[in-house]
Amino acid sequence: MRSKRFEALAKRPVNQDGFVKEWIEEGFIAMESPNDPKPSIKIVN
Repeated sequence: MRSKRFEALAKRPVNQDGFVKEWIEEGFIAMESPNDPKPSIKIVN
């Protein structure tokens, strides 16, 4: 049994939002995109 509070929160539009899978062509990728620039800084110790 869920409380009325959690039922109300679940109905809010922000909580009904979904996730987009990685979509490289449109730039929806978190890390290591093929469109990322190559590193240009070298650190020498």
